[in-house]
Amino acid sequence: MKQLLGLCLILPLFMACSQEQQVESDGMLDDIQAANEKILPYLQVKDRRYILDLSSSEALKLGISKEFYNTLISDIDMVNQSLDESEEKGIPTVVLEPSSSVGISDFSVRSIKTRSEGSTSYPTITMGYNVSDGSAKFTPASNKLTVIARGTSPAWSVVLSGDISVTLSGFMYTEASKEVSVQAGKQISVDARKHAGNGAIVTVGFK
Repeated sequence: MKQLLGLCLILPLFMACSQEQQVESDGMLDDIQAANEKILPYLQVKDRRYILDLSSSEALKLGISKEFYNTLISDIDMVNQSLDESEEKGIPTVVLEPSSSVGISDFSVRSIKTRSEGSTSYPTITMGYNVSDGSAKFTPASNKLTVIARGTSPAWSVVLSGDISVTLSGFMYTEASKEVSVQAGKQISVDARKHAGNGAIVTVGFK
C-alpha cells in the first residue's frame, strides 16, 4: 500500500515535468521553414558576402534552436567560400539580396532531365535534400543561355563549371539567373555543385 501511495505521488510529478518539457519543445521552431522565415530579416549582404547579424542567444529568444543556428552559420561559411573560390577562378557570380518572394515546396526529385526542342536538347539539373552535385551535356541552339537557380534555405549557392562557368547564390525562396555565352551548335557540358541549404534547382535553358 505504501508502494502504491509512493507511485501515486510520483506520477503527477512526472506528468508535470513531461508537460513542462513539451511546452519547451513546442516553443522551439521545429519547422525548418518557420525558422528560415524568422532568420531571414537578420541575413545581410556586405561586400558581396553573406553575414548573419544575430547572435546565438538572440536566436534562442526568437525560438530558433542552437543546433539550427550553428548549422546556418556553417552554411553561410560554405556559401561565402564558394563565392571566394569562384571569384579567384574568374567565374561570374550572382549574389542576391534577401528576399522571400518565390515559394518552392517540392524538392523530392533528384535527377538530371533532358528536354528536347526539335533536334536540340538541354538539361534541367535538379538537386534536392542531401544531393550535392550533378552533370549533363547538351547542344545549345543559340549562343545565349540563361542559367536559373532557386533555393529553399536561408543561404545557398550553386556552382556550375565545365564549359559554362557560373556561380549563383541566394536566400530562401529566391531565384537567381545569369545569362552566359556559349558556342551555338557545339555540345557543351555542365557540372553543378550545391553548397549548403535544404535544396536548390538549377535550370539551363535557351535565351
